[in-house]
Parts: sequence; C-alpha cells; structure tokens
Amino acid sequence: MLECARSLKLTGRSLAVMAALACLYDAKNGGTPSIARHVLKPEKTYGFAQAHNAASDLRSVEMLARLTVAGLGPIALCTSDRGLAAFWCAL
Repeated sequence: MLECARSLKLTGRSLAVMAALACLYDAKNGGTPSIARHVLKPEKTYGFAQAHNAASDLRSVEMLARLTVAGLGPIALCTSDRGLAAFWCAL
C-alpha cells in the first residue's frame, strides 16, 4: 500500500494513506471497525463516486486542521456524517 501511495506522490503522513492503513488493522473477529473505515467506506466494488466522496471528506478534514493550526479562533465541523465527525475528533 505504501508503494502505491509513493507512486501517486502521497506521503505516509497524508490523511488518505493513514486512513487506508488504519482500515488494514480492523478487528478480524467482527469487532468495531476503525474510524477510518467509516470515512473511506471501502467495498469490493469501489467506483469513482465513492472515491470522490472519500477524497472530499478527507479534504474537508485537512482544511479544518489547517484552519485550526492557523489560530483563527475556534473551528467546528458541522456534519450529519458520524464517521467523518469521529475521524475529525480523533485527529
């Protein structure tokens, strides 16, 4: 997975790479899925629409993180997507 990320010019610190790696470490016994799985929503058939949605979600989290670091005051995420909210809170 890291080789593929490097070929796409992604660093190991990118949210997309970290989220994809987190999905690899889900419990095999049917336990609670990783927070990242709720953002990426991986399936056996994964098309452009799913990839676009996941990339948009990750981009919004990245933007919020950058705004938070910029010191512009309190930053909040308003969404009905519980997985995205959990991912933001985990960061």
